[in-house]
Amino acid sequence: PVGGRLLGSTKKATALVALRNAAAPVLMPVALTALKALRPAKRRVEHRMMAGMSGLALHYEGGPLTPGPTADAVDGIRPGRRVGCSADDEKRHPGWRALCAELTDPRWTLLLFGDGERCAASVDEAYGRAVSVRVVAPGTAGGEGPYALADPDGALGRALGPGPGAYALIRPDGYLADRGPVTGFAGLAAVFDGFHLLPGGGSAGA
Repeated sequence: PVGGRLLGSTKKATALVALRNAAAPVLMPVALTALKALRPAKRRVEHRMMAGMSGLALHYEGGPLTPGPTADAVDGIRPGRRVGCSADDEKRHPGWRALCAELTDPRWTLLLFGDGERCAASVDEAYGRAVSVRVVAPGTAGGEGPYALADPDGALGRALGPGPGAYALIRPDGYLADRGPVTGFAGLAAVFDGFHLLPGGGSAGA
């Protein structure tokens, strides 16, 4: 289905290019004038076009690696959607900056929100070859503990929206796989098992 959507957007882009070549002298000035008169509409159109052309509008909601309902009323990025921010957000918010650096790791990324150092250590010991684990705590400028990921202004927590005492699991391709309340190590192990992640301690290069 994702491949189908990608091919569909490519066909539309090709059709627009062909239309521009054939009818640009007549239609383009009229369309651009209308969009310039409505600046909010112009920004929305530009955003949708760029997201479609870059592939960032693609999502995996309802796919086999996105369990459970995704169109819920919870705030934040939904499972199956890409975890990302603008360059401006990355510059302004330390939490996003730290996460962008973290996502260069080829492993799955587990974010624990709140006091989760003990659980993080257990996950690292058991699943460290497959999962990189970080504890996100708003208001912690420098971070505390070996797994800390600083989010002093809480921007990262608001964007992902799981709330204190919850987790967010991000796939290696940067899409949110799952999120929910932390029910201890056994609960997280069950989540990992659902994604066919095998236990194995040590670093990613072990």
